[in-house]
Amino acid sequence: YNPHGDQWGDIHWGHARSRDLLTWETLPIALMPDAAKGELHCFSGGYCKDEQGKPHFFYTSIGDENKGRGALHDAQQWTAEPTDDSLNTLVQTDAHALRDSIHPDFHVTDWRDPCVLRYQGQYLMVLGGAVEGRGCVLLYTSPDMQHWTYRHILAISDKADGVPWECP
Repeated sequence: YNPHGDQWGDIHWGHARSRDLLTWETLPIALMPDAAKGELHCFSGGYCKDEQGKPHFFYTSIGDENKGRGALHDAQQWTAEPTDDSLNTLVQTDAHALRDSIHPDFHVTDWRDPCVLRYQGQYLMVLGGAVEGRGCVLLYTSPDMQHWTYRHILAISDKADGVPWECP
């Protein structure tokens, strides 16, 4: 969501709610870029509840190249926490950020759209992107949603057309 117009840019997380999925109420912006941390955009992501029921939000942070963070090709995966039980406002943290350096011997471009779920006593995260110009989905695991380990590529395109896979 760009709060300044209908053109791409200055991406935030919009926020709406509904009791029936037909009638929607627009709420204040849930997540906006943190300029002090060099963030330009808050791209898509999702959330997962921990064992205590506390929600943890994950999203793709796109940084300011002038502050030492690359733009689209060097995205990072950040977390955000709700400021209260209403979940109306989120505050981001890069304390447990996933950076492309988590991959042992390759670089992922257009790395984005984290989806996290709890499975058999651990957390799984999938992310979309491209490796060597081939769209792919990558898998990561964590015991606590803070310390992540890269596992492997789950799926990869047959052709190197430079098109990343998104929103796995």
